[in-house]
Amino acid sequence: MLKGTHGDERIEKTMRLSDGTSLTMKTLADGTTETTTRHSDGASWTDTTKTHADGTREKTTRYSDGTSRTHTTKTHADGTREKTTRYSDGTSRTHTTKTHADGMTETTIRLSDGNSWTIKILADGTTEKTTRWSDGYSFTNT
Repeated sequence: MLKGTHGDERIEKTMRLSDGTSLTMKTLADGTTETTTRHSDGASWTDTTKTHADGTREKTTRYSDGTSRTHTTKTHADGTREKTTRYSDGTSRTHTTKTHADGMTETTIRLSDGNSWTIKILADGTTEKTTRWSDGYSFTNT
C-alpha cells in the first residue's frame, strides 16, 4: 500500500490487488472520502462520500460508462429516517421510515414516476399495505 499526505491536507492511499485491480482512497480536509476502483479490464467507478453539517450523509457513485447514482441518508428531528437514491437518468426512489408514539412503524417507498407503497406495522403486529399509483388509484391490504 502506498500512502501520502499532500500539502492541501489530502491523504491518499493506493492498494493494488493481485488480479490487477487498484483502489485509491483519498480523504480531503473537509472529511469527504473518495475511493476509486479500477479493474484491469478498464472498468472503473468512484465513490464520493460526505457527511453534511446537519448529519445528512451523501454517497455518489460515478461509473466509467458515464452513469451515476447518489444515495442520501438523513434522520430528521422527529426520528424519521429518509433514504433517497437518484440515478443519472433522472429517476429516483425514496424510502421513509417513521416510528409513531403509539408504536406503529410506517415505511413508504416513493418512485419518481409518482407510484408509492406504504407498509404500516401496528403495535399489535397487524400489517397494512397500501399501493398508490400516479393516476390516483390505490388499494389497501390488511
